[in-house]
Amino acid sequence: MELKKPENPEKHKATTRKTRTNRPGPAGDDIYRTLIESLPQKIFYKNKDLVYVSCNDNFAADFNISADNITGKTDYDLYPRERADRYRAEDLRVMDAGKTESTEECYIRDGREYYIQTVITPVRDSGGIIIGVFGIFWDITARKIVELELDKYRKDLERQVRERTTQLSEINVKLEAEVEEHKLAQEALIESEERYRGLVENINDIIYTLDINGNVTYISPAVERMGSYKASELTGQPFSQFIYPDDLPELMKRYGDMLTGRTEPWECRMLEKDGKIRYVRTSSRLVFKDGKIAGTTGLLIDITENKKLERKLADMAAHDFLTGLPNRALLHDRINVAMAQAVRKNRKLAVMVMDLDHFKGINDEYGHLTGDKLLQNVASRLTGIIRKGDTAARLGGDEFVLLLPDLKEVEEAMEVARRTLDVVAEPIVLGDIVLHVTTSIGVAVCSANDMDGEALLKKADAAMYEVKNASRNGYALFSGPAGDNPSVVIEA
Repeated sequence: MELKKPENPEKHKATTRKTRTNRPGPAGDDIYRTLIESLPQKIFYKNKDLVYVSCNDNFAADFNISADNITGKTDYDLYPRERADRYRAEDLRVMDAGKTESTEECYIRDGREYYIQTVITPVRDSGGIIIGVFGIFWDITARKIVELELDKYRKDLERQVRERTTQLSEINVKLEAEVEEHKLAQEALIESEERYRGLVENINDIIYTLDINGNVTYISPAVERMGSYKASELTGQPFSQFIYPDDLPELMKRYGDMLTGRTEPWECRMLEKDGKIRYVRTSSRLVFKDGKIAGTTGLLIDITENKKLERKLADMAAHDFLTGLPNRALLHDRINVAMAQAVRKNRKLAVMVMDLDHFKGINDEYGHLTGDKLLQNVASRLTGIIRKGDTAARLGGDEFVLLLPDLKEVEEAMEVARRTLDVVAEPIVLGDIVLHVTTSIGVAVCSANDMDGEALLKKADAAMYEVKNASRNGYALFSGPAGDNPSVVIEA
């Protein structure tokens, strides 16, 4: 092992401009707690044993108890057994699959039917292990009631027309009586149509009809509340021109499914006049006239905000709450991608594992709030020195990792290590406190013929601990076989 001492070594130290007092402040995660409490939806988090760990006040309000009293309970403490069994099965399925799942359900409470939509997503720890589920749900009863009312009025209208047609065919003896009966039938029909039209034009979701060529023959005014188009601009136009191009093959497939009697709802993207994208869920069915297909009728539901919320939840699951950097799970994904690219391009890649020297002392002397601000400052500095294709990640505590793909020479990684030492060593001003911090860095480089991401991280980690044990405030390149005593070259 070759050791070079730093020209001006200095240990961790801090100077205070004024007399400091410990002031209580919000923890880093309180920002996310405030965000969750401000949402109108009902949100909860269960551990891997499906015991409630936390929830927002909107969730707890359903049971007339505080959010703290939900903690430690299970679904069997809150719901009837049959409903609790169903929720448990859904949660287990999400954890087994490791994927987000969205469901709709109907339940009875106080003799009334209620409908809710629920999104469940798996929660992972810093090691990527699933440790529970995160759920959010909201009431869609009003929408369902309108849909049921529409169906009721449609069936009622069809029944009236059938009954009236039968009566008119039987009452054909006296012309005067036939005219009178027809007049009564028309009045009843007009009244029913007016009720139906009132419902169609005031429902928040969009009802549309297409002719046999796929052109819009009717679309409800709700489309104007969804986006930039007016209903009159869409009428007479091909429905397909408003669908995002990549989703057109699925549109044709769904039309083919309708011809075979399958009419399951599906999701697609629609283009606004200004080019913006809307996410919608649609269901449709064929319309027949004289025994032949005359077109289709369907319902469009705007789910853009739901999609934004799903993406936000997914982003929160892949990033460190405190610094916003990628967490361990996302880092491993990016290492796998970088390895595949290195094989194709015959290039090298490197990982740098680093942690801050004497970080525990800073926490002990100045408190965890100051420690959190220090970590955020270091994270910002690291993202400022890496290339566009590089990744800065936080694994937890004061441990950071830089992923450096697409390298020609090992010296490129060494240069990044030297820049990292310099940028971290610059004074960090946090209010009245000035911190002088150093870092220990371990570097491991592999080529296209040596691709093992986990082993690469272990080598870099071993090199970093060699720096810790030798002098701190330096970097080491792993240059020997994996083992308890790797051969490294240390510079400071």
